[in-house]
Amino acid sequence: MAVALATALAAPGRGMAQAATHTLFVAVLDSASGKPVGNASIRLRYAGMVATASDSGTATFHLPPTGFETIEVRRVGYAPLATTITLGRSARTEVVFELQPIVQVLPTVEVTEMEQHRFLAVRGFYDRKSRLRGAFLGPKEISALHPSKMSDIMRRVPGATVTRNSSGGSRLRLRSVQDCPPHVYVDGARFIIEPETATRGVFQGTAQRRTSRGRAMPPGYGIDELSADMIAAVEVYTSAAQVPPEYNMTGSVCGVVLVWTGPRWM
Repeated sequence: MAVALATALAAPGRGMAQAATHTLFVAVLDSASGKPVGNASIRLRYAGMVATASDSGTATFHLPPTGFETIEVRRVGYAPLATTITLGRSARTEVVFELQPIVQVLPTVEVTEMEQHRFLAVRGFYDRKSRLRGAFLGPKEISALHPSKMSDIMRRVPGATVTRNSSGGSRLRLRSVQDCPPHVYVDGARFIIEPETATRGVFQGTAQRRTSRGRAMPPGYGIDELSADMIAAVEVYTSAAQVPPEYNMTGSVCGVVLVWTGPRWM
C-alpha cells in the first residue's frame, strides 16, 4: 500500500499586506533513489489546473492566497500520490512528493521444446513420443551428446549396436540381430544405408531395390553418411510391433530408425 510522503513548507510573508497570488511549488522525487522524477503529471483538483513536471521534477502554480487544495501526482512506473494542503497567507508553499516505484513482475513464460521446434511437432515427432514405445532423442538430448557423426548418436540408443563393416563404414543393428539391417528414413523418405541381401527369408534385394522415395548409398558408407550437424531428432523402434503403421513396411521386422533434420538451436 502506497504511503503519501508530502511536506508543506511555508515561507515567511514579505509584507504585512496579504499577497495578491500564492505560488505553489511542487517537487517530485523517487522515494528509492531520491532523484527527481520528470514528466510526472501534477493536477490541482479544485483549481482545475494541470502541469507536467520538468526534467528536474518540478512545477509551479499561481493560485489565490487562501483555501484548500488537493494535489494529485501520477507517473508511469510509480504508485500515484495525493495530498490536501491549506494555502496560508504566505507568498509561497513548497510541497515535495516522494513517489514509490512500482516493481512489475512479469509472469514466468515456459517455452516447451514442442513450441520451440514446431517443425518436429508438424512431423509428428512429439505425438509419437507421447503414445508409442521406442527411443526418442530430441534436439536437447542430441545437443548434449556433442556428436560428430550419426553413429555417435545411435550408440546412445538402448538396443542399438554400431560396428565397422569390411569397407570401413558403420553398420547399425537393433536388438543385436547381425544380419538384419533396420530401415532408416530421413525426413520421411527411405534411406538405404547398406545393400540388402537375402536374410532369414525376411526380404531380398540390393541397394538399388528400394521404395519409390528411397535413396541408395554405395556399399560401405553406412549411417555416418548422414551428417550429425543436420540431425535434429531421432526415433528408434527396435521391433516391428513398435513401428508406426506408416513406416511398417516389408522388412521392418529388423527395426526402424526415423531421422529428422533441421536446427537444434532455435
